[in-house]
Amino acid sequence: MSNRQHSAKLSHSTLPMSGYSSSKNIKLEKVDQQKTCQKQPIVLLHCTPSQQKPSAQPTRPTTTLSRFSSQVYTHPSHTSTRLDTSEIPASTQKNRAIRFPSKVPACSSLAKLDPNHIDDELALREFLDTRGVFANDIHQAFELLSRDGHKITSGDVKQFMQADFSNSDSMEEEIGKLINGWKDAQTRDQITHILMNRGMSSIPWTEAFSWFQPGDQGLDRNALLKLAKQFSRHGMPIKHSDQILLQLFDRDGDECIGLEDFKRMTFRTCAKSILLVCTFSLFSLPYATIKCLQESRWKSEHLGGNAEVIQTAVKEYFLIQHCKAGLDADLFDITFSPKKSGIQTGFTCNVNNGTQSVCYYIKTHQYGPTKDNIKSIKPPDTKELFVYKILHHIGIGPQAHFIIPSRGTKKTIYIATKDCHLVLLSSLTKDTANNNALLQLDLISRILCLRDCADNTSNCGQVGENPMIVDFRIEKQSQGYAKLDILDKFYEGNGEFHYSGLMEIAIKTPKAVKMDIMNKSLQEWKLLENIERAESEINGLIKRYDGKMKFENDLQRYVQDLKTTVAVLMKS
Repeated sequence: MSNRQHSAKLSHSTLPMSGYSSSKNIKLEKVDQQKTCQKQPIVLLHCTPSQQKPSAQPTRPTTTLSRFSSQVYTHPSHTSTRLDTSEIPASTQKNRAIRFPSKVPACSSLAKLDPNHIDDELALREFLDTRGVFANDIHQAFELLSRDGHKITSGDVKQFMQADFSNSDSMEEEIGKLINGWKDAQTRDQITHILMNRGMSSIPWTEAFSWFQPGDQGLDRNALLKLAKQFSRHGMPIKHSDQILLQLFDRDGDECIGLEDFKRMTFRTCAKSILLVCTFSLFSLPYATIKCLQESRWKSEHLGGNAEVIQTAVKEYFLIQHCKAGLDADLFDITFSPKKSGIQTGFTCNVNNGTQSVCYYIKTHQYGPTKDNIKSIKPPDTKELFVYKILHHIGIGPQAHFIIPSRGTKKTIYIATKDCHLVLLSSLTKDTANNNALLQLDLISRILCLRDCADNTSNCGQVGENPMIVDFRIEKQSQGYAKLDILDKFYEGNGEFHYSGLMEIAIKTPKAVKMDIMNKSLQEWKLLENIERAESEINGLIKRYDGKMKFENDLQRYVQDLKTTVAVLMKS
């Protein structure tokens, strides 16, 4: 490894292999310096069980470096080649011996597999998800990054990255992005809380690999030799380092290490190259930690600590929809990013089916956790779900999906609304606003008893010439929801809603024009039909999740009162 002050910490680190039953745990320990200074051949080799040296604890026999068999690790896809390692200097041991526990518990049947032998990409993805991040993984990353052994600061991250990647202005800029806004030091316990049991597929493989190879091409022999020289303590590559790295990691035999080879660099196989190009092999682990810590800042701010539950539920839901549509599961992909506004917990996500990508806005129901108070959870109100459905059916709301997590709270529903290319009311002008659309926003808000809707310029607007509502609040009213005087209030444009700007101008439209707009809207919306349709859908949802989800449910009274209000309008 290159001249890092903290590189010596590897001497106490346990390379994380907790997930593999067929793997060998690798522990790096300091050994007597006088002994390691003696010139002796060092091999990156394969441990032969018959040569294992019994340990003091019979249940965990170990084998030291001196007990290696003189075989070079060879991937099945390559012809076995014995390398001459006699000229590798003893200094490359970095005063460490390597120990292999012979038995490591597996976390699942998939975790027993070696990813180097997985041909199917979906199986690999499932393996990476199942493998998870374990305590040993976190310990190793912490030891690599922390200078004082107690916490990780922005200074630790900067030093770690600058040690080998500050050779250009572009790299300095990228390092700056990593530590931008990094305020609080992260302790080992905090890091464990963030990373424990995360799927290995969450590791940013592509980003990590791009630090070594910014382009799309893989690392050929020349690039590997250059890296070996860059990361060598003495500024010289170890003899045959390119060939050994290719033998260890070039799975497809194309004489270069590409992204897919990099993904299959399990921490077990990475450890075998600790004597060669340690930084390259282990880089994805601390880099993943840095990215997860960086990511956790907006999770804490925007998601109240529920990110893992939300993202898992959303991913599972859309993957099921993808498969129901008869599409290949291998083509499915989903990415998440922070939500830009609103008090509800949530974010945006892009769902890709292999041919197109669709954006959804994810939030909790109106009584779900907020950014400021995760403990303020109340069960979802069925009226809110009903309103999303009816707005979509009458063409004034986006398509909405109700996602219920399979684990965690029984009081939270995640609402995913499809991006409809809305132009917010706040962005409309006198020239772009459609007066009829604005009056329809006013009318439907009165009918459905909506709040924080037409009077909130960030929750509604237009799609083309048509009105659109993407967010609102519906509150329980002890006196009921029927509006017997709705017609007079609509004509008057009274103070039920405190409008300003374009809406304030729109409600001053003459009564005759408003009446015409109301009649046309009622014909288009087919409210009675769509009220029953939406009610049936929400009742089906309640029945489907009976016992699994708690609801605030006065939907029956709300629907009955809506029908009364519509009857008043129809009679006029």
